[in-house]
Amino acid sequence: MLGAEGTMHSKLILVFLITALSVQADEILPTLTVGADTFTNVTITKVTPTDVYFLSSSGMGNAKLKDLDPETQKHFKFNFDQAEALEKAGAPCRPTLRESG
Repeated sequence: MLGAEGTMHSKLILVFLITALSVQADEILPTLTVGADTFTNVTITKVTPTDVYFLSSSGMGNAKLKDLDPETQKHFKFNFDQAEALEKAGAPCRPTLRESG
């Protein structure tokens, strides 16, 4: 039987898998603004529940989803509670391949 910790990890894994299935691959954006920095000619390569990885005219980069504006967070299906729970649980936020569709 799973204890409280095992149940929590099972729920986190399920939430992570659901999120992983809902994103797209190699999405191209004209710009991506992270705080005061704006990147151009952006290709999104990976998304985790906490981060976005990308290529831009400046090179490779990554950003915390919590640092994006609310509209962009929504676009990437960012869930603050889920991200916080994963970080507290020490769960690795493995990059997720984004499917086109």
